[in-house]
Amino acid sequence: MANVLSNTFRVVVEGARQSLQAELLAGMTFARAARTALDPQVSSRNLQNARRAYETFLARRHEVPLGPDAEAELDAGLARLRAELEALEHRFA
Repeated sequence: MANVLSNTFRVVVEGARQSLQAELLAGMTFARAARTALDPQVSSRNLQNARRAYETFLARRHEVPLGPDAEAELDAGLARLRAELEALEHRFA
């Protein structure tokens, strides 16, 4: 029984980790779309969506227990997204 619970826990944690990665990917995708859009309204909307993905990641990150490798990978992705958002917010300010 303990083995089943342990395996189930690992599957749940892996799903949560993948969900966090998806938020980072979505944020970067929206940020790129904001950077390349010709229409200011489209840029603004994509920037808002990128910011929402960033904030969702931050809100959920503490809920997921991660190993050091997964944590480092997600932290690096978060740093890239944060830098992209800061550059975009400065550009559109």
